[in-house]
Amino acid sequence: MPSLDPERQSRILVTGANGFIGNHIIKLLLEKTQHQVHAVVRTPEKSLALQKVHGHSPRLTVHIVPDITAPDAFVQPAQLCHAIVHLASPFIASSSNIEEDLLIPSIRGVQAICHAADANETVKRLVYCSSFAAVFNPAPEGSSPSKVYTEEDWNPTTYDQAKNAPALIYAYQASKAFAEQEAWNLSKEQNRWDMVSLCPGVVFGPPVEGTISTVTELGQSNGIIWGLFDQETVPETKVPVWTSVASLAEANISALTTPDAGGERFLLVNGSYENQELCDLIRASNVNHTTKDRLPKGDPGHRTHELWRADGSKAAQYLSFSQPTLEETILPLKDYLLRLEADKAGIPSQNSKSSVPSSATLMGLGSFASACKAAATKCPVADVSVIAHEGTPVGREEVHDGVNLYITGNASGTAVLYLTDVFGINLTQNRLLADSFGRAGFLTVAPDLFNGTPSPMDLNEPGFNITDFLAKHGPEATDPLIDVAVKYLKGTPGVSKIGVTGYCFGGRYAFRYVAAGKGGDAAFAAHPSLLEDAEISAIAGPVAVAAAETDSSMPPERRHNITALLGQTGKPYNVALYSGTEHGFGVRANVSDPEQKYGKESAFFQAVRWFENWV
Repeated sequence: MPSLDPERQSRILVTGANGFIGNHIIKLLLEKTQHQVHAVVRTPEKSLALQKVHGHSPRLTVHIVPDITAPDAFVQPAQLCHAIVHLASPFIASSSNIEEDLLIPSIRGVQAICHAADANETVKRLVYCSSFAAVFNPAPEGSSPSKVYTEEDWNPTTYDQAKNAPALIYAYQASKAFAEQEAWNLSKEQNRWDMVSLCPGVVFGPPVEGTISTVTELGQSNGIIWGLFDQETVPETKVPVWTSVASLAEANISALTTPDAGGERFLLVNGSYENQELCDLIRASNVNHTTKDRLPKGDPGHRTHELWRADGSKAAQYLSFSQPTLEETILPLKDYLLRLEADKAGIPSQNSKSSVPSSATLMGLGSFASACKAAATKCPVADVSVIAHEGTPVGREEVHDGVNLYITGNASGTAVLYLTDVFGINLTQNRLLADSFGRAGFLTVAPDLFNGTPSPMDLNEPGFNITDFLAKHGPEATDPLIDVAVKYLKGTPGVSKIGVTGYCFGGRYAFRYVAAGKGGDAAFAAHPSLLEDAEISAIAGPVAVAAAETDSSMPPERRHNITALLGQTGKPYNVALYSGTEHGFGVRANVSDPEQKYGKESAFFQAVRWFENWV
């Protein structure tokens, strides 16, 4: 069946990306594989949060899909993707119309993701994360002590029973079965892509750091653990089968690349548990007496032995994933929850072994902090931050082969060739941004692309014609100037690789100078203009693009076209869209506007991370 080749870089679409499970899957994809990850979230705020949590990885592209039930909701995000991991599903806390609020949206969401797989010929596999709720029989016989659930079992609730359910939980459980059954039906209507479904139990484990800030943000599964605290008696165990979030994330990724998994359904359960067992484990761990007393003692060591079970042996046979014990899963989660509670209250946690990442780490600074620290001792700074928005430029100007070069930073293996917008190297913002690359540890060289006569700041200035200006400064005039800067960098002792970064006008040349024989090893382009299809197709190295939400030079259609062309090159690529930004934001953002400031800084971090990964 059409699984992915684990040795090749592929593009994976992950829906429900900002959730508990989604964040773990994305973290694992970014850390343990070479795949490009396209993530779907529902709001711009969740997009920003997801990018922060994952350090603005150059291999992570985020798509905002407000309505996951719309027929074409996932068609564009799935463009050029090779596989889909589908996690997104409707969830409601209350309803006056279960059918309209829950049942229909659950089915339509599945129809939308299957339509996206149908509409994109590159998609070969859909990994569908279902739920044990789709397996469980809520009738009394379903909870018989002798019952052992397998992949052959399905929640038998009918649509009419769910629509008229006396409690929302029964309708929710049934909706999981209806949705998974619809996915199987649609997958069998064609033979180009196949499907794997995973049905986990109650999913336990620490959330990815930075994804939640208070215990009130916990999902239902981990909420079971926190719900044991400050109780007088041990709560009744409702669903006695559990799954480690680490196992589930690994199984999802294994399902992408395991040929024999195609067309199979798996119960993914690590074992059975009881709430008494959870209390025993936590009370016996390294907690102080105060914390221990917050958990009900109950009847230590007592086990009911009258609970149904689930057989997860099929998943273990087909898929590759770790199988931590209940203790190995619950105790780190306990430590995380207590630390989260303590951090919120502003007091030290007696179980804390590490702190929640700082805002700097979450914004992507952590990965190159050591480089910045080292660079700071060699290169004077205009500001204490890595990226300066104002101040006095600290670089120097030198003329080489008749071309004026702005040079900043010190040689340290990888250098940056900085190609400006039409306002040239005399624009303070260009110099400050070049200095920022210098502080990030790169020798940075920006050639004067206009021989001392850039465009005026006011493009409507009387007597200035932008069309004539651009015609005068085409590739035949501009390439020789850039060649001088490349020659300078290659002749500098200590420089072995070159990352090319370009803005607006210069963005086009970032593409040109990562073509074979041009000197660049990887490129980053912010809101490139005048870029030709042939220049995209000719790249010989990885390319990242930062796109503005509003950009007449790169409207959505052109952005999608650029993305498609990049995908056809076979080279690593990343296209990031920044909300609230306009053409030119990578250099000339209004930093008094928080959204524009975030966009400019994030684009800078995107470039730095790109060069760290690919140069």
